[in-house]
Amino acid sequence: MRIIETACILTIIIALFTSCKTNDDICMDMVAELTNAFAACLDDNPADIQDALLDSMRNCENVAGIRNEDDLYEICFPALQSSNCEDLENAILPPSCHNQILF
Repeated sequence: MRIIETACILTIIIALFTSCKTNDDICMDMVAELTNAFAACLDDNPADIQDALLDSMRNCENVAGIRNEDDLYEICFPALQSSNCEDLENAILPPSCHNQILF
């Protein structure tokens, strides 16, 4: 019985450590979500959109912090998926997406 308990605890610990994302990874998730949202509305090549976003977000390097990670994933990303094209074309993002990535 002890071996099973130890194995379960080790599995949980490994899962916790491998699921953690760095701020730079979270920034890349933001770029991916923005790319998808803009690509759905614009005729531009998604790779070009992603490149432009990465340029504007310092290639997601040396991100100092994330304002609210839970809001980013639970509110901002779903809101981006349902944003209307007119807002996106005018660079109007959902409020939950504002200033999430801190440099």
